[in-house]
Amino acid sequence: MPRFYFDIYDGNRDSRDEEGSEFPDLKTACDEAVAVLPTIAGSSVWASGEIVATVRDADGTARFRACLSVRSEMLDAAEPGPA
Repeated sequence: MPRFYFDIYDGNRDSRDEEGSEFPDLKTACDEAVAVLPTIAGSSVWASGEIVATVRDADGTARFRACLSVRSEMLDAAEPGPA
């Protein structure tokens, strides 16, 4: 089974996958990259910016990239809420 590597950039740091994971094909690996983005975004309430997952093949060639834009901010407590 082919091995694919998921490099993650979360807006603050790059995390290069040195171990990789086996998937039946590139499409399945790409589906996993897309599926993991909300989990990464949800790991910090203060996440803002773009989270990027890049899928590399066993040769180290980048084959796919998925991006998720996240914005979180505190709102002024004095702002009126819904009526």
